[in-house]
Formats: sequence, C-alpha cells, structure tokens
Amino acid sequence: MKLINELKAQLATLGEIKRVWLTSFNINISFIETHLLPAVLGLEEPPKNRSEFERLQFDLTRKKIDFRIYCDKRLITQEQHKRTSIAVLPVSVRQIAPHLDARNSLFHPKVLYIEDIHGDIILGAGSANLTLSGWGRNQEAVDFRRVSTNKQYQQIKSFFTLVDPNIVVDDAFPVRRKFSHDDPDWDFIHSLSGPSLLKALANGDSVKKLSVWSPYLAADLGGFITSLSQALGNLALKVDLVPDLLQGLYLRTPGGENVEALRASNRLLLCENPIARDERSELTHAKIWLATGKTSARLAIGSWNFTAPGCSSLTVGKQSSHWNIEAGIVHSVAPKTTIVGEPLNKDVGFASAVLLEEERLPDFEQLPFDLQVQFDWRSARYRVSGEWFDGKPSEQYSLRLPGLLQEVPLRWRGKSLVALRDLVADQPDEVLTQHFYTVIRPGEADWQGIIHEVGQAFRRVNGFDSLHDLLNSYISDVDPQDNDAVHLRETLRDGDSAEDAPPEEKPQVQTSATSYFRLFYALEKRREQLEALNDDASLHYWLFTCPGCLLELVEKVREHLAAQPGTLFGWFMANEVQSLCQLAKKRYRKKSLAAHAWPKLVIDIPPLPVKGKQRQQYLDAIKQRCGYEA
Repeated sequence: MKLINELKAQLATLGEIKRVWLTSFNINISFIETHLLPAVLGLEEPPKNRSEFERLQFDLTRKKIDFRIYCDKRLITQEQHKRTSIAVLPVSVRQIAPHLDARNSLFHPKVLYIEDIHGDIILGAGSANLTLSGWGRNQEAVDFRRVSTNKQYQQIKSFFTLVDPNIVVDDAFPVRRKFSHDDPDWDFIHSLSGPSLLKALANGDSVKKLSVWSPYLAADLGGFITSLSQALGNLALKVDLVPDLLQGLYLRTPGGENVEALRASNRLLLCENPIARDERSELTHAKIWLATGKTSARLAIGSWNFTAPGCSSLTVGKQSSHWNIEAGIVHSVAPKTTIVGEPLNKDVGFASAVLLEEERLPDFEQLPFDLQVQFDWRSARYRVSGEWFDGKPSEQYSLRLPGLLQEVPLRWRGKSLVALRDLVADQPDEVLTQHFYTVIRPGEADWQGIIHEVGQAFRRVNGFDSLHDLLNSYISDVDPQDNDAVHLRETLRDGDSAEDAPPEEKPQVQTSATSYFRLFYALEKRREQLEALNDDASLHYWLFTCPGCLLELVEKVREHLAAQPGTLFGWFMANEVQSLCQLAKKRYRKKSLAAHAWPKLVIDIPPLPVKGKQRQQYLDAIKQRCGYEA
C-alpha cells in the first residue's frame, strides 16, 4: 500500500512520536489496528492474533503516544470489531457545528496530525478515509507538509479544538516561539473557521479556470458551476473536470440542458485522468482543485468534492447550513501547472436515477441525543454525559454498559443528561473485549456506540498460567511484561491461534522444602518492592495490573487452597499473602481510586486441625513471630 509506505517515510523523518491524530468520514477499526497502528509503532508485520494486538496496545501505552481517531459518529457501524483500546472519538456535527444541517451535513475531513517529542509537526490532508479501500484500493491524493509558521500552527489548532472541545488546549497546543522547518508557503483550510476553499484558491486574484478531480458531482452540475462562477466573480469561468466514471461509462450526476450548454460553449471540459490508474484500483477518489488566475495559480488537496456541500464555500442567502466539515492543504504553484489529461474522447453518459440511488449514502440512523461514554481503567468507573437535540426529552431509554450487572436508566433535565453516579464496573474485565455501549430502545433495535477508554496503562491483560511461574517471577529481576512465562489471561484467549489457546494443564506448587523456601523468599522480595514504591500510580500497577500483580497472586492462592485444603503449606501461604495485602492497603494513599479492587485483595485463612496444646502454642508463636493476624 503506497500510502502506508508514505506514512512510514514521513514518520521516519521525525523523532520519538508524541501524537498521532487522524480524522476520517468513515473508518474501519480493523484496518487501523492491523495496518496503521503497526506503522506508527515502527513495526513491519501486522498483528496476527489477540496476543499481538495486545502487544501493540502495550507498546502504544508504554511509549505514551497520544493516538486518536476522529470520525463521523453516524458512520461507526455496529458490526465493527475492536481488539485494542485506541481512542476512537465519534464526532457529532450537530454538537460541534450547530449552525450546520444536523441531518445532512457530514464530518468529512481526512487529516493526519503527527508530532514528535521535540515539537516537530507533520500535517497530512487529502481524500483517503481510514479504510482498506482508502489506503489500499482507491486512487487517492494526500499532501504532507512540515508545520513551519505560527499561522499554520494556529490554523491546525483552530480545527482540532473545534472538532474536540475536550482537548486541553495549553497541553496540546502550547504557545510556540519558533519552528524547525522551512515550508511557509501553504495554508491549512477547513470549514469550521477561517477562509473558505474558494477564497483560499482565489487568494485575491481573478480565477479564470478551475481544474478539478472529483468522483462525486453536484446533482445540478450546471447550476453548481454557475454558482461557482458567481462566487469567484467570473461569469465566464471555465471548468476542466477529471471525473471517476461509474462502471467506466457514467458521470455521477443526472446531467441536464445546463450541463450540455456548458460543454457546448467549452466552459465545461471533461478530461482524462493524466495518471494511469492501477487496474486493481476500485475508484479514483482523489479530490484536487487547481485555480488558475491571471498571474498566479493555487492548488488544493483535501476532502472537497465537486458539490455545494463538499466545497463548503457557497452560501444560500446568508446561510451556510448545507456545508460539510471539510479540510485540506492549499498552496501556490506555477501558473502553467496542469492536473488534467486530454479531453475524454469517448461518449460519456449520465447516471440514471437507479444508478444514483445505488450510490447514494444510506439514511443515517441517529438517536435524538448524543452520549459520550468514558471508562477509566484505574478506577473501573464510567463517566457518561449527554445532550438531547431532537424533540422533547423522553425517559424511555436505558444504557447497558460492559461490566455492569444492571441497565442504567437515562433521565434528562431539560436538554442535559442527569448525572449518573457510582457507575463502577462489577466486572471490569468485560471491557477488555467489549468496547461498545448499548442504548436500549423499547420496541426498537438496540443502538450501539463506542466507549472512550482512558488509563490504558492499568488494563490487566497478561498473567501467568501457574502459581509456580508467578512466584518464580518475584525472584527474577526480569520485567514481568517480558517474562517468557507470561501469556494472555484466559478471559482474552479466543482460541484462533495456538498462541491464544489455553494451556492443557496447570502445574501445582509442590509442598516440598524447596517450595517453602521459594515461597518465603519470593514473597519477601515482593514485600521489599512494595515498600520501595512511593506513588499510588506505581502501586496500582503492581497491585492490580501487571503480570504477577498482587491481585493475580491472591486469585491463584485461592485456587491452590481450594484444590489442596487443610495443608500447613497452604496455611503459611495464605498468611503470607494476607500480610502483603495489608501492607498494600497501608501504602496506597488515595484508596478511593481503587475502591472497587480492595475487596478482592482478601484471603480467607484456612483452619488447621489442631491436636494438642503444644501444637497450638507452636502456631501461636509462629503468628506472633511472622506478624500474622490472629
């Protein structure tokens, strides 16, 4: 895939990556996780199983890369399969741009924002959606540029802060005094603020001709060209158009007398694609605009189709409510620049109503309200906010969240969702594999939305298959994430590969003298480590998250005690582990951050058959010497 290779080449020019923000109209999450994420992490091979996808997520978190995807919320289909916790942030046009048409205006930009830890920034913009077709099958156009001026920086800042009102502006876009690159002669143009595409193309000059690549055309093509002519102040404007022909024969427009009149007067010229398209290509999806004036020319590469909503520049009266949210890069080129081929020498037809209906976007299903659902892995707590848009609020809806046993009624105060409290997951592990929330609608099909996961460093993904391996890891100085005995936890194993399959047998800890020694030695080393940790975040990681965490130890000891009850070895082990749990609670300062987890750090001390007063005195002495609770 050429575009993947170009992305890798751009990434290679930067230092350690800090941010990768991508926008798209529609997305394929599987494509992003399988191809884009490995490219960002510098990996050559795509992941093949659950374990490798989880490794991607771990590397992304470890490197502290802010990787996020923005797309039109109506285009996240329910059948998407998500195998990582990357941030997919649905964009609601009616929420961020209330002046636009809530039903028909689209969030349509395809932007790539890449920043390294030194503050060097690359901006890409073009026509490629974050799908396999967009990056591997279509003929697309994408322009990559180095951010070199404060003007460019502010244009990017205005776009993302309007797309995502939750961005912490001072963190994401701090004041910049200088930039390391020297590429000042381009502008990032978008339809949320600043000049429109047409104004950016004209740039004060009189435009004589527009040359455009666009697969999708205005339904009233003649009327649209007339409107462009009026907006640019040139009623004799000429348009050279490189279309993508439906079935190789038809323009995606019904045509009409106005179109034929424009062609007859040579004001509209249909042209060949000057670049040979790979025979495997499904579609020429590129959107390129070239405005040629008297003394200058300007080129735009972005998401702008040759339609009124797509160009986001034409007003009806004083209204722009029919615009899409679009974006791209505009820069000056030589006046003699050309982007079209020879005139089409074959008869080109206009698509029938039937063909156009087949090509039409489906009617978007939309709830009368928007929800934002966030899950914090550290606290296992959901945060839900919402705003009602369409009609009078109704309390017939409820929310089903992974890890919660009960549905949550949605209640409204005016247009705002009444705050939902105490949404702590009973079974947070469910969120490891279930990344969507469900809105229950009486008498209608359920509706799904995507959960925004934060605190991914506290996802508990890997573990040990046996208590023996776990105790050995306490003695070893190897990072538990790199321990060869670590595997996916059973809750994540899908059985699709040998690596993900559950083990055939779990070895038990032996009750030999060696096992006693290793037990005390291993737990003493873990005690020393916990005593050396001074911040709650590190404690939380070692208590509840990493392979061999204290929670996993408690679970495996419980299994051992159930399988081998009433042994002296088990009694010692239970007391040692319980003392570790007590130490953990003393060391952890803000216990409310892990309120859901503390009840799990409990071991029931098994009774021992006591025979005679002397043995009881011996056990009492052991309890006192080891600090075990009576």
